[in-house]
Amino acid sequence: MDTNKKESSNDFSRDIFSDEAYNLHKMLFERQTLLLTESYKIINWDQNQRLKHLFFLFYSIVENALAIDKLERYGLINECFIIARSILERTINFCYLLICEDEEFENYLKYSMQKEIRKLDRKIGAQDKFVSLKYEGDIKIPKNYQEALEKFTSIRGKEITHWTKKNICERSIYIEKQFKEKPFFLLAVLSIYEDASDALHGTLYGSLFHSGIYDIGSKRKLLGLINQHKDYLKGKDDFNRIIINNIKSRFYLLFEVIGIILIDNTFELLNSLKIEGSCIIHLKSKYNVEHFLTNIKKYREHK
Repeated sequence: MDTNKKESSNDFSRDIFSDEAYNLHKMLFERQTLLLTESYKIINWDQNQRLKHLFFLFYSIVENALAIDKLERYGLINECFIIARSILERTINFCYLLICEDEEFENYLKYSMQKEIRKLDRKIGAQDKFVSLKYEGDIKIPKNYQEALEKFTSIRGKEITHWTKKNICERSIYIEKQFKEKPFFLLAVLSIYEDASDALHGTLYGSLFHSGIYDIGSKRKLLGLINQHKDYLKGKDDFNRIIINNIKSRFYLLFEVIGIILIDNTFELLNSLKIEGSCIIHLKSKYNVEHFLTNIKKYREHK
């Protein structure tokens, strides 16, 4: 994201949204993302069967972080929030599945197996309009796949669409009770989930929340924002500083929530479970977080 904007020296917002402050937050996220890419190579994924099954779930978290890193360069905060919901749910699932009951873990695996069977005969629609897609070839369904299908089929023959009965908040609380009595994942859910969901589902709020136009007390109007954006696309004008600072503040939120709450606590959990290779990753992550907190404190005190 291009942060080279001229700002008045007597404007208090310069202290919060200056290039220096932004780059401190961005450095935290970049270092934690780099650590993610290192960790999947260092951690011994063969240490136990559960960890081995979770390798690709963890790698999808790595890919999410890399995607946000690339999108940030173009200032695409709305798209970053959509991906942030994915990294949020995947990280919570990963941590939950490391420590949940065996039956719950088996349900997670069986859920994916039965999805493959359902793809062979699908139908969607509403009222009297439907479309369907059915595989007509000769295929033999393995016994364990058939058992998984039955596991996720209700008494009325309907698909059970969730692998766990616990919602994302309940999974977060479960992790926190087993791990440490602090609502860190709940805070991450509160910070990201709702705005990301609106962005994903195509509401007007979800398309504009990052602009601050719906903030209480905001004097900006939707039509004025539209005209300004048209001028910006034509190269006539740039977004005004208030909108830029709103976008920066959302990036600050993502950088801190993902870098500190999600990534750092995941490494801490892996280390607490004595997963081979996780100790050095955990120590590096703690250093990254402490380095950021120390530098941002010095910056604020200096200003």
